[in-house]
Amino acid sequence: MVQPFPVRESSILSLSELISRLLGLLFLARFVTTLGLAESAEFRMVLPLIGVAATFGSIGLPQALTRLFASARLEVGRPVPRSLLRTALWGTACAVGFALLSLLLMSGLAIQTGIELRAFVRLAETAVPLLLLICVTGSLRGMLLGLGSTYTPALAQVVEVGVRLLALIYLLPALTLDHAQAAEVGILTLTAGEGVAALLLAAMLWRLMQKRGVLRDRGKSGLGSVLRMSLAPTGQSLLASLGYAFELPLAHELLTKTHGETAASQLVAEYATIALPLLCAPMVLTDGIATALLPIASAERAVSGSRAFAVHLRRIIGVVMMVAVPTTGVVWVLAPTLSGWFQAPGAALLLLLLAPLALPLYLQAPLATLLQAQGRSRALLYAGLLGDVVRLGAIFVTFGLWELGRAGFALAFSATALVQTGTMLAMLQRYTALAVPWRTLISSCQAALGMVALLLVALHAPLPYSFANLPILWSAAALLVGIGTLLLAQEITPQSLSRLPLLGILFETRRKRGG
Repeated sequence: MVQPFPVRESSILSLSELISRLLGLLFLARFVTTLGLAESAEFRMVLPLIGVAATFGSIGLPQALTRLFASARLEVGRPVPRSLLRTALWGTACAVGFALLSLLLMSGLAIQTGIELRAFVRLAETAVPLLLLICVTGSLRGMLLGLGSTYTPALAQVVEVGVRLLALIYLLPALTLDHAQAAEVGILTLTAGEGVAALLLAAMLWRLMQKRGVLRDRGKSGLGSVLRMSLAPTGQSLLASLGYAFELPLAHELLTKTHGETAASQLVAEYATIALPLLCAPMVLTDGIATALLPIASAERAVSGSRAFAVHLRRIIGVVMMVAVPTTGVVWVLAPTLSGWFQAPGAALLLLLLAPLALPLYLQAPLATLLQAQGRSRALLYAGLLGDVVRLGAIFVTFGLWELGRAGFALAFSATALVQTGTMLAMLQRYTALAVPWRTLISSCQAALGMVALLLVALHAPLPYSFANLPILWSAAALLVGIGTLLLAQEITPQSLSRLPLLGILFETRRKRGG
């Protein structure tokens, strides 16, 4: 029997991701405004190196542990085999070693302009505890998600970013630049957040182990299997990081030759700083769906093989449609207004061109989850590698040969998104025929039309009541129109809404009163 769609889990994880991003923006704003752009440059340069070094322990291993623990969880409340815990321990040790080795290699090869070698080594030493904690918290999150716990990883994510912000506020006055570098202050605040999150996750895992018990089995360690499962998502993340790392410098170099230095910097900023982040903002919903679906799909594959796969694929496509199609309509209407908020009117054209890519872009994380649950992790590497090749090739063609401007970014991004999503869909078709939920697509278009109509009214309303003065109120009203349209079309049911954390309590209370 196919389990219901993880509405509750997806909403919890999506909400925690949204809150974490907002707190992260406050953290960066506070950091930059307090230290200044020049002083905080060291932190911005060393942060990507820490991220690359911790990729295995923060992405690859947690997803592998989620799959492993979910596959072994055949019954709710079943004792956890000690062999799984031993595998998680050795996997975490390997992740720590990989992270430290990566940081050591990058420290030896990195040439950081404006940072002396001694200062850089000092930063690398300061980052060692942070790397250890990232690997530990990643493993704990993966284990808890695999065991069916959703609230604790979500809460830990919010607590982590909140502690960072508090540590920055109270730690910064004690560690001024006379005692520590700006980058050291940043690393210490990140370490404080990871430390508190690790304590919370460890306490909740211990409590769960006490409740369920530990089974003393003689099973062999699955370290080799876990490491193999970890390589694909780790490789995909590294390929994506490398692709974006090469994309912007290459685009800037080619645009400089045809449009000049100033115009090139402006175009790159409009694309990378405004248009792309705005388009990707609703992906917190699909990322939450992907994270919540991984343990469920992995557990069902262990029990029933691939029989439930077709249902999951159709559900995923339908749910993503209900997010992506209205997003496309909203972006089309609000593109000039959104770009005006950033004082970059040229970004409006980029938003208009990129908006139709919301559907293939938002599908990538959930499709990657289904591939991992089916044991096809290497497909992620193929899709990522092919996408990077297409991205860099399209950048060279559009800017180097055709000498395009903003349209070049749209063409390159379109080619990359379509190729990556198409590759994953082609891999998934080996298990089941691809069935497009046309009814859901039509309902999503109707929801988008209702939201667009309301926003057009908001944009042309008298100034005191216009969208410019009341953006939150009009946005909430548009969201309600979209949800109401999907409810009338029965794409969203009251039963699914009743599984949401807060609404579920209201539905249950109303049902009891009615009874």
